Amino acid sequence: MHETMLLNALGGHGSPKFTDANAIADYHAITGYVPGHDDTDNGTDMVDAAHYRQRTGLIDANGVRHKIDGFVSLTVGNVEEVTLAAYLFGAVGLGADLPTNAEDQFNAEQPWSLTLHPGHDGGHYFPCVGRNSEGNLLVVTWGRLHAVEPAWLAERMDEGVAYISRESLRGNEL
Repeated sequence: MHETMLLNALGGHGSPKFTDANAIADYHAITGYVPGHDDTDNGTDMVDAAHYRQRTGLIDANGVRHKIDGFVSLTVGNVEEVTLAAYLFGAVGLGADLPTNAEDQFNAEQPWSLTLHPGHDGGHYFPCVGRNSEGNLLVVTWGRLHAVEPAWLAERMDEGVAYISRESLRGNEL
């Protein structure tokens, strides 16, 4: 939904509003997750989610479905391809294997780096929107921008998708 907000803003269409209920409803439709039953939260394959976004679209707070027009997979661990795709398409979706203390570094506002504990905390999805002046990638996760060191992404990334959307094009009537 963060990507949809950004793509619409890039296209000059304003940023649609989404609620937690919107996110949960689409996540349920894609994955089968049942709210309140954590044992049903098994994540999803990003290509399956991209197909859902293309065929059905994500619903916003006004009941409007936002569809993508296409998508391409990115090469796992290829940081330059990720940053180029983020530049060209406005944002890309990334999946990564989070180490056990990634949330601690997020809360301390420290970039994710290879100094993180090697333990596994599960898969996590986040959009990448560019790079900062230190060369770290900027991702949107847990409601805000966060820096990710390139070496961390090269090692931890397990999926990547660039979305093609008319919503990101200026002058396009939706």
